[in-house]
Amino acid sequence: MSALDTRRFRDTVGLFATGVSVIVARAEQEILAMTANAVSSISLDPMLVMFCPSKRSNLARHLSNLSAFTINILRHDQQALSTFFAGGWKEPQPPPFRAERTQPGAAGWQRSAPSPPRPRQAGHRA
Repeated sequence: MSALDTRRFRDTVGLFATGVSVIVARAEQEILAMTANAVSSISLDPMLVMFCPSKRSNLARHLSNLSAFTINILRHDQQALSTFFAGGWKEPQPPPFRAERTQPGAAGWQRSAPSPPRPRQAGHRA
């Protein structure tokens, strides 16, 4: 999506009335991820979104150092990723996903199995 593609931005955020997402952010050389359900579009001009991390999360502690972030909207079949990035994962191995650059300087995640890009979680180091 180009920096000036406001129609595509509007269409995308309009589809996300409520739900769960994973926020992945870069703070210097560190990648952080967290589950979030408080994500909203604020403005079309300029294009702005917000998310609300817990004050106790790793991501919140690094907000002033963030150089990029992505918002990854989860599907209903991605509950394992939501649980993992929320810090509630009880299994010895994490659910399958991989980090992938989405744009220069941005951080993104994708599930290893064939399917669309997957979310990340805040407060959890990826």
